[in-house]
Amino acid sequence: MVAIKKKNLKMFTLALLFVVTITSFLLNYTHSSVMVTWDPKQIVMQLKKLMKYSQRPCSCSSCVPELGLSFWFDERFNQTIQPFLTTRNTFIPEESYKWWLKLQGEGNPKNINDTIKELFEIIPGGGEQLLERDASRCRRCAVVGNSGNLRQSQYGQDIDAHDFVLRMNRAPTAGFESDVGSKTTHHLVYPESFRDLAENVSMIVIPFKTLDLRWIVSALTSGTINFTYVPVPRKIKVKRDKVSCVCLFILLIILRKLPPQDILGTKSLGGSKEVCK
Repeated sequence: MVAIKKKNLKMFTLALLFVVTITSFLLNYTHSSVMVTWDPKQIVMQLKKLMKYSQRPCSCSSCVPELGLSFWFDERFNQTIQPFLTTRNTFIPEESYKWWLKLQGEGNPKNINDTIKELFEIIPGGGEQLLERDASRCRRCAVVGNSGNLRQSQYGQDIDAHDFVLRMNRAPTAGFESDVGSKTTHHLVYPESFRDLAENVSMIVIPFKTLDLRWIVSALTSGTINFTYVPVPRKIKVKRDKVSCVCLFILLIILRKLPPQDILGTKSLGGSKEVCK
């Protein structure tokens, strides 16, 4: 019975789209001073566009998940990979994990599985809620770098007009609002680059080592870790439900292709493609 109702609803939708297209075509034909040849193929193309529009993942003029807008982008963007570390995507191949451990040479790192388990007892393990897609919305992201090229750019108002503004490390905004804006929704950091954040700002941690994950737990609870290879904040004032981590697998892919100084910027751009459409 349910299957029949769904089939009837689908047929009704197609019929309605067909009537709208025919009406639109005839109106355009009537008010045109140029002779137009009626072409069934054109009707089919219009129908396909309407059907595609009704199923679009966002209301922007173009959406990231849509295929066919850029062959270069389609070849490189894998929509199946979750960008944030969650309880469902903690697996790392052993070879990749060993390579990751060599990045900063931890002498005796704590077991990664135990560390992640402890982490998700403190922060949410379901992933960034902002990744949930809404076909009725068009999210716009501004990824703000730390380059001096922004000085005297007067981009501040344009930056703040975006739905989400991603910043990184210790980039200042006070005194530079006209150039870099004042709004921040997400801030990407690692322990050594942490800065105090406003109460409504989400913190995204880039874990370069196991100790970085342990620091999150410590900084939100006991405050026992205050040194990695340099002094780090013993405790931080961030709401636990606003803390997330970049997926280690994603980080490994980026690290193997880019020099360390480009990691945060690249991940910020990647995150904006996921959050915004």
